[in-house]
Amino acid sequence: MKRRRPANSKGLAACPCAGFTLIELLVVIAIVAILASLLLPTLGTAKERAKRTHCLNNLRQQAIALTMYADDFADKLPIRSVFVYALSPDGVLPKTEPEAIEVLTGLGKLYRQYIPAPLIFYCPSLQMKELMYDGSYGWQKNFPLHTSGGDNGINNSYVYLFLGDLSFPTKLTNLRRGLQDYGALSTDVYLFGAGDICHRTGYNVAYGDGSADWYRDKARMISRSNAALGSYNSVNESWWRYMSTKTPPGSMLP
Repeated sequence: MKRRRPANSKGLAACPCAGFTLIELLVVIAIVAILASLLLPTLGTAKERAKRTHCLNNLRQQAIALTMYADDFADKLPIRSVFVYALSPDGVLPKTEPEAIEVLTGLGKLYRQYIPAPLIFYCPSLQMKELMYDGSYGWQKNFPLHTSGGDNGINNSYVYLFLGDLSFPTKLTNLRRGLQDYGALSTDVYLFGAGDICHRTGYNVAYGDGSADWYRDKARMISRSNAALGSYNSVNESWWRYMSTKTPPGSMLP
């Protein structure tokens, strides 16, 4: 004989499942919050590592493109822009796409033949909005026609040939620092008082042998020594020369 389920005062069968009490619900919410606080930094770190790797790939492509450019132009690299982070000059407003390509300078000279995707000129970790691909000084709003409302040239997040000549092209072989190593070509370190606008724990550098490496700077020595934003302090030259020695990847700064 089946046992009958006990009835409540209204004659209805009592539910065998009790709901959460308020205290139990608050405990669950607290546990979820604690787990989230533990996991989110890890997820953020993993996301930044992916961006850092993407950035390193950008610089490798720049290094390879620059060596190919030098092969095609008697060992000569593109002439450096007045501003080392510029892809085109200020005060020049092209009216057609061929004209816009013609006035490109610095790393911009690599577009289209050597670097067909302009996103390679922008670090995915970039934190300065104006310099982003779709920023007011970026590629999307200013190529081929300037639509950002100003006469600023197109800027990017990488510094090219900080010690390069403004009048004559630098020869790739003149950048050699040893039997096999070449000096720095480009980097995501913004050497003007904002050294860590891309990565907070280090930087990537592209070299004249077609390689690129990551260097740690957890103490943010570069950003703390760059003086004021826009500064041309001699410390910037010192950092570039240090990068050009091509110390072992992952090494700490002095």
